[in-house]
Amino acid sequence: MSIIIAFLVFLVIVFIFRILADFTGEKSPVGPIKIASWLCGSIVAFKIFEIINDEDDVEK
Repeated sequence: MSIIIAFLVFLVIVFIFRILADFTGEKSPVGPIKIASWLCGSIVAFKIFEIINDEDDVEK
């Protein structure tokens, strides 16, 4: 379950950054905003995954 939540958070972050890139006129698939979205999304999703797993371990 925690992996699904982390993946959804990742998708939301990437989608928000993609909208920001569209508003700024970035057309390149490897532009700085799109690269930042993948990095930020990955880091945040990984941290959320860790937090959820830690909470699951405490409950057991």
